[in-house]
Parts: sequence; C-alpha cells; structure tokens
Amino acid sequence: MDTMAADVLVDSTTNNSNVSHPRTLTLPKDWDEKPRLKFPKFTTEERYKMMSLHLNKGWFAFDFLRGFLFFVQPYDIPTDLLVDAVENRISTSKLISESMHVEAAFLVLVGMCCVLACIIPGVELWFACRPIREDYKPSQHPSVLAFLLTILVFILGSCMVTMIICNEVVAVGIEKLPMTVETALQDLKDYHADTTSQLRKCLTRSLDVTSEAILADLDNVEELLGEPVQAELSTETGLDVALDALVDLGNATQELSAKTESLLREGERAHELGLELSRETNKIRRDLEGAVRACSGPDRSLCAVIDSSGIRLDLRIERLLRDDRILRLRSTSRENLTEAGRQARGEYLHVQHHIARTTLDARNRR
Repeated sequence: MDTMAADVLVDSTTNNSNVSHPRTLTLPKDWDEKPRLKFPKFTTEERYKMMSLHLNKGWFAFDFLRGFLFFVQPYDIPTDLLVDAVENRISTSKLISESMHVEAAFLVLVGMCCVLACIIPGVELWFACRPIREDYKPSQHPSVLAFLLTILVFILGSCMVTMIICNEVVAVGIEKLPMTVETALQDLKDYHADTTSQLRKCLTRSLDVTSEAILADLDNVEELLGEPVQAELSTETGLDVALDALVDLGNATQELSAKTESLLREGERAHELGLELSRETNKIRRDLEGAVRACSGPDRSLCAVIDSSGIRLDLRIERLLRDDRILRLRSTSRENLTEAGRQARGEYLHVQHHIARTTLDARNRR
C-alpha cells in the first residue's frame, strides 16, 4: 500500500482472535477532531492548445443569425401530426390549427418564405406576361419608379457584396480548418492522457485509501458497533439495571431457598420428635387409664378426678412440610436462577465481543 494510505491508517498488532486484520488506533471520538481520510490531489496542467488559436476573437459574419435561429427554431414537433398529414388523415384547416400550437415564430417564417418564393415571383411574372393595352400611358411619376429601381439595385448590390464578404470569410475559415482540427485532435489526445493519469493516480489511490479505512472499521467492529449497541440497549431499555436487579433477586432467592431447605429439615426433625413424643404421650395416657381402672373402692373417687382423655399431643407439622409454596421456594435453588442471571448479565457486558465473533466469518470474506 502506498504512503498515502500509511498516513491515514496506523496499524498495530493484536492478539485478539476475533480480528482478522491488523487493528488500528482509530476511534470514533477522533472523527470529530480531524478528518481521517486524506485523498490524493492531482494538479491539472493547462496544456490544451485550442485556446492559443484565439478563435473567439475573430469576426463572424453569421453571428447575427444566432439570435434569429434561436427565436424561430422549433423545439417541439409532434411526429404524430406529421404522420397524419403525410397519410392524409387530417384536414388542412385542422393541420393549420394544430400547427399553431407548435411554434408561432417558425410558422410565420415558413409563411414569409412561401410568399417570397411563390406569390411575389408569380405576381411579377403576371405583370411581365400581361399584354400592353392600346390606351397605355407612361407613368406620371417617373421619379417614384426610379427611386424604387434604385432601391432594388441597392439591395441586389448589397447582396452581392455580402456574398463576396461571406466567401472571403469562408475561405479564411477553410484555411484555418486543418490547423484547428489538428489542434483539436492533439488536445483530445492530451485530454485522454490526462484523464488516464487522473484515473490511475487519483481514483485508484483513493480506492486504496477507502478500502483500508473500511478494513480498519471492520476490524474495530467492537468499538464502532458493539459499544454503541450496548449503550443503546442501556439507554432505551434499561437492561443493565434490570440485569443487576435480576442478579440481586437471584442471590436473594438462593438465600431464601437455602433458609427454606433448612426450615424443612428442621420441620422434618420436629415431625420425628413430635411422633416420638406422641407415642410417649399415648403410653402415659394408657398407663393412667389402666391405673384408674385398677383403683380400689376407697380410692375410686380420687381416681375419678383424673381425666386421661386430655393427654393428647397433636402436632400438625405435616401441613407445613407439604405446603406447595414452601416446596416451590426450595425448588428455586435447583432451577439456578442466580446462574441464569449472571450468564445474561455477562452476555450483556460482553455484547461487543459477541458481535465481533458472530461477524468474523462475514468480515473474513471481504
């Protein structure tokens, strides 16, 4: 790569397995400080020779026709109307009315040309061929006829002088034509050479600079894409706060599950002790009942005071041990909510690395 690309991009090696191209030190915050891409500039040289002929300083005899032609030249000729006129599918009056919408100045010019080409010569021919009457008398105003004849001769003379001048101008132009064509061809050759040089020096090197910048951006996908995505997730959804709360909830649930497990173990132990105590209580009650039955006559009134039916131990710990809510609290530790929350929080914190890994194959195909 040429030195221009080296000035733009500063490569540094890295041991990150997700990077397939030498990583750059270009950061998004640097883009606002100064431009990172410096494209090559090409200085154009004024080597064209056409301007040295100074053709624009010459006198053009037909320069006045430019404005006239600009005024009378039609710009929109409907081809469908011409086809209908040629195939006689439209009347003359309709053709004229439709033609008025094309160009009025052009139609006026065509009409004047028709008058000059047909009507005036026809009238002159009619006057020339008309037989002289017997009572013909010469004009009483010969000066008027002489004036008109003078004007006609002047017009014809002006036309002849104009034709001579035009011929001289055309001759001078024809003399300059070979040199002008040769100069134009040489300028065209120089233009082609300059264009080729510009394409080679500017476009190719600019593409190199741009491709290196694109490769650098692809290698910095963690900073350019991963971190903005993470920031947008945090700003738009508050995912970081939710994940922290989820981790705290998982820890609290784990602690509550452990306490519930301990409570159930103590409850089972209390249940076993209660069963043993219930058996001892039943044994004492049976002994009292046997003693009451064994009382002799004098002691029977005293034994009647003893009521062994009230000696009964009823511990309802089974309902506590079989409660669905407590069992669900104990099972939350098996579902490992804390680990799931930590995994989700880790994926959020390393979303830029995840983007770099998932886009590695696509970036390697460049």
